[in-house]
Amino acid sequence: MGAELFRISEGIRTYTEQRQDTDVEQQIDEALSRAVLIIFIGFGFHRQNLAMFVPKADSRQPSDVFCTVYKMDSGNHAAIQAHLSGAVRLKCHITLRDERALELLARLQPRIMMLVG
Repeated sequence: MGAELFRISEGIRTYTEQRQDTDVEQQIDEALSRAVLIIFIGFGFHRQNLAMFVPKADSRQPSDVFCTVYKMDSGNHAAIQAHLSGAVRLKCHITLRDERALELLARLQPRIMMLVG
């Protein structure tokens, strides 16, 4: 299943691209509530994107959150971490990496494969 995850990821669309689908927000909520690892790649951290992360009472606590912040001003990093901590009720470690998505995914591939089996 682990190798399948990377094949499936080719079909990822942005939140705005999926807006036409009425149950996408519910699917995002459900996926985040079950997540053990969250990875934000090429996210941008704009208000409309962050608005989808509303805490749920039954949310599971992911062990780690990784985010690419490639070429973002480091002065914004603390605000990004604070917003993610509050918006997703994260008490875990949030790691911001100034690297491209492919670099982060390559670094995390062994861990991702271990988690998905």
